[in-house]
Amino acid sequence: MPNADHGFTLIEVLVALVVTALLLAILLEGVETTRHLKQTNLERVEATRLSRSILAGLAGTNQPFAQREGNEAGLHWIVSERPLITDPRGFYQLVEIRIDVTDKDAHRVQSFVTRKLRKGSGL
Repeated sequence: MPNADHGFTLIEVLVALVVTALLLAILLEGVETTRHLKQTNLERVEATRLSRSILAGLAGTNQPFAQREGNEAGLHWIVSERPLITDPRGFYQLVEIRIDVTDKDAHRVQSFVTRKLRKGSGL
């Protein structure tokens, strides 16, 4: 117990330092987790913007395309298309368009799938 003449004992000072170090470690872990979540959220927002931009570019086309891919803003994207069903008369075709966006470590950030009704060769 501290005495007015002698101050704190060595054990009391060491305990105070250990408690302070533990609290600081917990705080720094929370800061790191928050930073990681912020970065993940920013990547998702950018992937959504990129997917919408790619889709807007495809909106006016009626011709099938080969698989496309590219890099933008630190993200890698791949657009693929596959026919789902064709009208028996050949007038229309339902196609699935898939956009996969990955980060620099090849972890999937977002996958976006939509369907489009395209004019066929019978028209």
